[in-house]
Amino acid sequence: MRPAGTGPATEVRTSQPKEDRMKITVGGMCTGFGICENIRPDVFEVGDDGLAHIVADELTEDDRADLELAVAECPTQALRLDG
Repeated sequence: MRPAGTGPATEVRTSQPKEDRMKITVGGMCTGFGICENIRPDVFEVGDDGLAHIVADELTEDDRADLELAVAECPTQALRLDG
């Protein structure tokens, strides 16, 4: 097991957005604080592995403000929003 915060993960977990939609990713710095899940439990879920996972299939512009907040509030800066 790789210690938390030791670099990028070999796997990046993403939503499955359509080409014209934004994409959120959870990178290797995630330590499972769950702040993102508290902000949007319909988008993020901390799994049994202790890491955040994307559970939403599609994201829209209506989601943007909350996702930007989740990115800003992530204490390990593990979230990235593109698009």
